[in-house]
Amino acid sequence: MLSGQILLRILSNFICCEKCRKAFRREFLINSKKKDYRLTSGERQTATTLDGIRKDHIERYNLVLEYIKQFDNKRTNVLDMFCGNGYGSFLLSSNLAHARFLSIDGSSEAIKCANVNYKTPNIKFKRKLFPFRLKQNEFDFVISLESIEHVEDDIAFIKFINKSLKKGGILFLSTPNAEKQSLEINPNHFHYRHYINTEILNILRDNGFELIKQYGQDVYIIDDNGKCTGLVDASQMGLIEDYDGQFCIFILRKVS
Repeated sequence: MLSGQILLRILSNFICCEKCRKAFRREFLINSKKKDYRLTSGERQTATTLDGIRKDHIERYNLVLEYIKQFDNKRTNVLDMFCGNGYGSFLLSSNLAHARFLSIDGSSEAIKCANVNYKTPNIKFKRKLFPFRLKQNEFDFVISLESIEHVEDDIAFIKFINKSLKKGGILFLSTPNAEKQSLEINPNHFHYRHYINTEILNILRDNGFELIKQYGQDVYIIDDNGKCTGLVDASQMGLIEDYDGQFCIFILRKVS
């Protein structure tokens, strides 16, 4: 039996128009997706201590930590969307005594791992599948790291985050950079799309957010053909302000 990727290449070869071919490939990938919520699906970190979490993930949460620390003299409500096995919420809550966290993921296995290994008194881990309901104007901070590319209706996702944030609340969002990580060259059946920098920023601005700061991050070794062939050394995974990296990391404020 032909694999989905081989079948995709064969069928797309019959389409002459490059633009049409790309659209076909995108729709094929979306319609062939099967949700896999296992902790061991390959899309979530699985380590039960922070020492085992890959450095690039830790770096993103460290950025969030340093920013929220500015406001840790009063009680703050934080939503960690698609928190995985909970390591990031644990890292934050262990250092932010006044913050209260609601940390959500679609994987029951991941939430179980979180409650066993990463639970603190100021975190509530919940298993929910998007779309779901939360109180509006509830959170001071929303964290959405490596999440939006997993959601079919990205606009609904951003609108949901906007409604859940208080006016002036802060969104931390990261996503792969399509100009550095082509989804066509590096297919990922968990991802609906990758964004170029201006595209995702326009979506965010059109839905009530303004940019405060922007960072780039490199994680993969990419060959001359644009193919990811491995990981860079952990020492090279730091976040660089205003850098056009393989991942875009944004700090944004809700303005409307």
